[in-house]
Amino acid sequence: MEDELQKCIIKAKEFVDAQNFQKAYEVYEEALIKFPANSELNDGLRNMQENVLERISPKPMVSPTSIHYGDLPGDNVILRHEEGKVKQWLETTDENSDTNQSNSQVYSEMGLEEALNFFKNGEIHRGRHALRSFCNSSDHDVDIVMKSLYDMTLYKECIIYLFTSRHPKKNSVSVWILGAKAAKELSLHATAEHWIRKAFQSDDFNSDDQEELMQLFFKIRTARLFDNLPSEEGIEVNLSEKGRSVRALCSYESQSVIFQEGPVLISQALDSGYDDIPACSHCAKCLVSAEQFFGGKGLKGNKTLKNAVNQFWTNRTPLRCEQCSMELYCSEKCKLDSWKKYHRLICPSQNKHAAKLYEICTEFKKASVKSSGKVEGWWYDNFSPIVLAKLWASILCDANSKVESIEEVVSDVLIAISKRKFDSFQVCSQGGITKRIPKMYDLMVKIFTNKDERKQYIITPGEFNLRYSQVSRNIQVFSDPNHPYFLFRKQVDKIPEMQHLQRILPNTIPEAVFTGIFRIQSSLNHSCANNVEIISGDVNEAPGIHVISKRPIKEGDELFTSFVDTSLNRQQRRGFLYRMYHFWCECPRCMFEGDDSDTCTQCRKEADDEKGFPSCGRCHKAWYCSKACQKAAWKKGHKAICLY
Repeated sequence: MEDELQKCIIKAKEFVDAQNFQKAYEVYEEALIKFPANSELNDGLRNMQENVLERISPKPMVSPTSIHYGDLPGDNVILRHEEGKVKQWLETTDENSDTNQSNSQVYSEMGLEEALNFFKNGEIHRGRHALRSFCNSSDHDVDIVMKSLYDMTLYKECIIYLFTSRHPKKNSVSVWILGAKAAKELSLHATAEHWIRKAFQSDDFNSDDQEELMQLFFKIRTARLFDNLPSEEGIEVNLSEKGRSVRALCSYESQSVIFQEGPVLISQALDSGYDDIPACSHCAKCLVSAEQFFGGKGLKGNKTLKNAVNQFWTNRTPLRCEQCSMELYCSEKCKLDSWKKYHRLICPSQNKHAAKLYEICTEFKKASVKSSGKVEGWWYDNFSPIVLAKLWASILCDANSKVESIEEVVSDVLIAISKRKFDSFQVCSQGGITKRIPKMYDLMVKIFTNKDERKQYIITPGEFNLRYSQVSRNIQVFSDPNHPYFLFRKQVDKIPEMQHLQRILPNTIPEAVFTGIFRIQSSLNHSCANNVEIISGDVNEAPGIHVISKRPIKEGDELFTSFVDTSLNRQQRRGFLYRMYHFWCECPRCMFEGDDSDTCTQCRKEADDEKGFPSCGRCHKAWYCSKACQKAAWKKGHKAICLY
């Protein structure tokens, strides 16, 4: 046993020295299961965590080459598409061109003011000809031209002018900024971001420009990702160099519903243990009947219960997919919506490879019952791979819906545009997923290279890792808040003559548990001192989520949820967050709680004896070497989180 312990310690230290903290954490975690009381392992893990924390600047500096400024997937295609729009504007101008030689001579003799007057009078095509002639025949000031056009809100003309500029490499930072602002106004977001990067590369760029460029870039990216979100008057989603955030635009009392949201995609959780409870696979409504819930014998043996069921049980007649019978729906609407939006591409009756997908889900559920929780090479997570399949299928179906004729082939541009609805979901930097579940990757490739489809979706290893990471990072568990039994109890509990039924009616019940991804909820940041919590709730007469305030929230406050069980101690919370989400938590609780009595939580002084330092008398989650340290910590922030 001693040899095994030493091997683990040496292996963990090697990973730490190589700065492979993820592997080091996994070694420490596995070793501590076998040797939970070993001080060398505990100290090693704690020291590694502290070292990593020291590497994280509290105010990270963002350089022009920061990853925050990178392209989104498919931006090269979108950029070409936006360039095509500008070319169409130019072609329209040329179609209306006055080819008369004398008129061309007149245009060439005009100055900037005359060209601008054409625009003021609504003579757009003449204004473009005059401006083009002026720019081609004179050594003009690009900054003045751009500012003049922008000040007149001639955003389209700003774009055309920049696209036709003879010396774009010599453009100043201010020119690129005005161009980016104009492109943002016209929703040419890829172009706007591209020009911000051009500004960073300009010869006259200096550090004074960086703040303005950063702010503009994040405004553009925010509009790009979140302008199409459901309107929520009480909140706003923002992007900054520190990432995204959701803030309150007004004050909320404790236990207020701050916002509610429906899912983008869902699938029943694989490890809920209740997959025998029928539910709509498209909207998550529970479809359990009274006979299924109480059992046939239970209803027959209690006349009062049977009468109550006849009066108050909400009957929802399940409908199956007529093609494959694998999916269940609550209504014709859900069945048709599902078919139109994604199911037709992954229905086993239409796609022979998709049948294996449902088979793997069944095998995984069986494995979960046996506590193994994985199907080797296929799957190991609690959310269903069907969510991933729905994601790719929804992109293809959306792109297909934009095709005007049956014969037309779905273009890469339409695919890229359809991908945009998933750009707002964060990624947790999980790589190498295809190597962990290679069989699932191969299956997804086969499903979406179906030769019967007009357009195939090429799933590269990078694409698979990206989408898997998006789902695993943003997945949220929820269930039907209007389960037929909940509605039944509300009615029964009101009737005096049925009060005696409460003795036999359960208070907790098995539910069909779903996992889904939600656009706004996925932008909430984590804090172990979270001020909101997420519960299942009704959204537009379908299951969704409600985000509830845990305590009073002021206007401007950021909303924080928790990604971890906050009853865990600090070391456990940080370890889980690092392993699953790849960051060390520095929230108020983690900053002002400690790990054990060996170290002063305030000044980091080490205890001289085994007894250690005394703990906070109220929360017992922080330890201090002196009264002075305790008072200092209390003022700095421990007061706010003590007894949290």
